[in-house]
Amino acid sequence: MTTELDDAHAKTHRLSRLYLTLSRCNGAVLESTSESDLLASACRIVIEAGELDMAWVAMIEPEAGTIRVAARSGRGVEYLEGVQISLDAENPHGRGPTGTALREGHPVWCDDFMQDPKTVQWHALGKRFGWSASAALPLTSEGHIVGALNLYLTQQNAFDKETRDLLGEIAAVISYGLGRFALEAARQEAENRLRESEDRYRSIVEHSHDAILLTAPDGRILAANPAACRIFGCAESDIQRLGRNGLMDTADPRVAAAVEERRRTGSFSGELTMLRYDGERFPAELSTSVFQAHNGDMRTSMLIRDITERKRNEAQLAYLAQHDALTGLPNRLLLNDRLDQAIAQARRSGSSLALMYLDLDRFKRVNDLMGHDIGDQVLRQAAQRLKACVRASDTLSRQGGDEFLIVLPDIDSPEAAIPVARKLLETLVTPFSLGDAEMVLSGSIGIACYPEDGSDADSLMRNADAAMYVAKDLGRNRYQFYSPAMNEQLTLEFNLHRPGGNHAPS
Repeated sequence: MTTELDDAHAKTHRLSRLYLTLSRCNGAVLESTSESDLLASACRIVIEAGELDMAWVAMIEPEAGTIRVAARSGRGVEYLEGVQISLDAENPHGRGPTGTALREGHPVWCDDFMQDPKTVQWHALGKRFGWSASAALPLTSEGHIVGALNLYLTQQNAFDKETRDLLGEIAAVISYGLGRFALEAARQEAENRLRESEDRYRSIVEHSHDAILLTAPDGRILAANPAACRIFGCAESDIQRLGRNGLMDTADPRVAAAVEERRRTGSFSGELTMLRYDGERFPAELSTSVFQAHNGDMRTSMLIRDITERKRNEAQLAYLAQHDALTGLPNRLLLNDRLDQAIAQARRSGSSLALMYLDLDRFKRVNDLMGHDIGDQVLRQAAQRLKACVRASDTLSRQGGDEFLIVLPDIDSPEAAIPVARKLLETLVTPFSLGDAEMVLSGSIGIACYPEDGSDADSLMRNADAAMYVAKDLGRNRYQFYSPAMNEQLTLEFNLHRPGGNHAPS
């Protein structure tokens, strides 16, 4: 009988303290000046009036998808320094009371903290701080879950129905307060936006890196920002004197289409060529929009971005995409394009072309004995020498490693490639200067001609490669024209060498 009476008294006391907590939380909602103030007060009230052991509030950081501790109070708040909690249900640290409450939007009760499977990730910490029961109640603002009120006790089975109901009311009161602050923040933000819009607009215009012009329908420029003066290289009065047409390069064929589009749709966005005050042309991104001013007059705003640097970078990137980084020569991509064009031109004109496949002899030994830095120096010097041996209309390409391809378009006959091949071989045997040392190299060249040795790029490259192999087999430092028998010989050699694995030119 005494035990039942004691339990009844304990329950009455607990509920009375929770009613007091509810009342004081209502007061905190009215008295708090900020969200952080409200949450800190709520945690303190729960501990002092509700006689719980520890309370903290988890708030969701929407952009980061993480949880932050917004407020804490009570004995054992050090627990939060080692605790890990996630919003992700796939993460074990996201399956506990707090993560579940935040994710699913309902209270999560743990009447036996140390035995509840939901808290298994935190049993070690719970044992250290003596937690026997816990609860996580979601907090909302404007209909969205924004956080959770987390409560910890040192006695088990503390959450009967009446207790749960009262704690739910406390969470609802805190949620109401959060909603009030959210609404107030939204109202204040709207007022600030309205109050600051003119200053912000003025600041944007004055500090913009892009030129901003305000023009009249007749082309007069009514205003120009500092960036416009910098980009066009003159004072605002000079820009106004020139007018809209004086800033555009009327020789740009895109201008007429831009004017027509603006007349038809009221706006234009695209690239045009503009004129600086000194007459220099520059590429620009132009965006215009027609609007009605507050006095009823029609106006046009023009946003002009100088894209000179971007065009320069784009050209550089395009160059790097088609050229070898080490030698600056056309790479395989550009070589294939030019070879296809040369074949198409030869087909139309009935002329010939020659494709040379040049491989430096025993170049691997240079890298092995002297290192790749010296090897790179040799490749750069070789590229310059080879380039000096061909015409401007020819294409010299580095394919990678020590391999070069040379396209000789528009030649009268295959024999026209012989003088070029000789020059290429002669320039390579001249000693290479490498600081205090010199090195002598040679090369082997295979030659395939259109249309005799192939009607497309693949067959010409394959056959020139085969001829180069034969040139090496015949002693290196020589050129060799392709003949069909070479492919049969290479096939035989491939079969003979197959068990050994590799057979590469050197």
